[in-house]
Amino acid sequence: MTDETPFQDTLDELALLIKPPDGAPTDLAELWDRYFDTCAVFADWLEEQGDWRAAGYRWISQHRKHPRHSLLSWNWWRFGDTSPLNAENLPSHIWNRLPGRPLNPQTHFKSYDTRRDAESALCKALILLEPDK
Repeated sequence: MTDETPFQDTLDELALLIKPPDGAPTDLAELWDRYFDTCAVFADWLEEQGDWRAAGYRWISQHRKHPRHSLLSWNWWRFGDTSPLNAENLPSHIWNRLPGRPLNPQTHFKSYDTRRDAESALCKALILLEPDK
C-alpha cells in the first residue's frame, strides 16, 4: 500500500461511531480498542514509509488519546495532569507545544478543523519533545 487514505478513512469512520451525531448508544469499549489498534498499525505503516508522524501515532495508541469532537472542531484539552483518564486530555508539557492557541487565556483547549489536523498537531508537539529535534 502506498497511500494512507485507507487508514485515515478507517479512523474517521471509527471516530464518528465513537461519537455518533445522533448520540445513539454504542459499544464504546470495542470501538475504542479498534480505533487505537488502527492507530498502532498506521504507526507501523508510517514508520515503514519513513514518515515523521509514526512515533506520534504510536504514542496516541499507547496512551489511548483522541481529540474531542465538538459541533465545529476537534479539540485537545488541558484539564491538568491529574485527569489522565479523559482521552482528549493531554499532559501540560505536551499541550503547551501543540500548534495553535486557545481562543482566549481562560480556554483550556486548542481547536482543529478535522481529526486528522488535531492528530497531526499532536504528532508535531511530540516531535518537539524529542531532545535531538
